Amino acid sequence: MKLRISYKQEGDGFQCDAICDRGYTYSFWFRHGPPPTLGPEFKDLELSPTASRVIWLAQRLPNMWTRIFMDNLFNSVKLFEGLYRAKALAHGVARTNGRGVPLTIIQKEEKNKDLAEKLRGTTKAAKSKHNPGCPDVLAVSTYDTKPVHILSTEAESVEWMVKQKKVWSMEYNGEEEESVQVPPSQRD
Repeated sequence: MKLRISYKQEGDGFQCDAICDRGYTYSFWFRHGPPPTLGPEFKDLELSPTASRVIWLAQRLPNMWTRIFMDNLFNSVKLFEGLYRAKALAHGVARTNGRGVPLTIIQKEEKNKDLAEKLRGTTKAAKSKHNPGCPDVLAVSTYDTKPVHILSTEAESVEWMVKQKKVWSMEYNGEEEESVQVPPSQRD
């Protein structure tokens, strides 16, 4: 039951998906076999094996409407709809191709450094209101050094705050404080 992990330097090991918080593992699924079987209420979503595992993990949580913050790029509106059906809310970054991110908010990466700097801070948002399977999916894109796209059933609005951040200054050859605006997902 050992899984060969070709992209890890060690080569061998176990892979698992897990829901963890503050050092505690709430639910996990080892990835040496097929994904767990979900109930018939998920059949119409045609979920990937990864999405099936994530939803199965969420169904094991003791509380309904738990907020799950994910850091992978495989998030999608379809996954978030499945989590909503499992009575969990989700928030995380997403790729733009085939993940349900609305075309109206997608920002392309600018290769020209001067033009990219002018785009910094540009934010676009859209909220789905007519999907009965998953109401109020919020999609946000913000341009930092490149565009970042976020999906959320957890956030109800897009609010920015100013945060102090130490950045390297070539002019002073050292660190200096800079005020930056950050979206709610980056407050901590």
